[in-house]
Amino acid sequence: MGAYGSECAKPTVLYSNYRFIQRMYAPLPRKKTFDSEMANKYQDWAGCTRVKGGVDLKSSQHYPPQFGEAIMEGFLDNYKFIKEEVKKNQKDLLKQNRKELKDWSNLFPP
Repeated sequence: MGAYGSECAKPTVLYSNYRFIQRMYAPLPRKKTFDSEMANKYQDWAGCTRVKGGVDLKSSQHYPPQFGEAIMEGFLDNYKFIKEEVKKNQKDLLKQNRKELKDWSNLFPP
């Protein structure tokens, strides 16, 4: 998320059949330094190295606004295509879901 303005350098991997999602890949900025404290290493009483969450870990769970804007822009730029794809595949998806439900119902007879 660091490529989208987050204070942590958390890598982001996006999976989708839609090319506009795949094009959202952005490398981390080279000149930006990430000073957040996501984890702390320490040694326990037995001398084993342990890791625990740092003070900034909780804040790293939120998507930065720039990421939300990129998703929205990609969706809006491709809305017509997405709508056509959904419409084209809707009947097949509904049939597939019904078939799966029937298959599951065989596992739990009344």
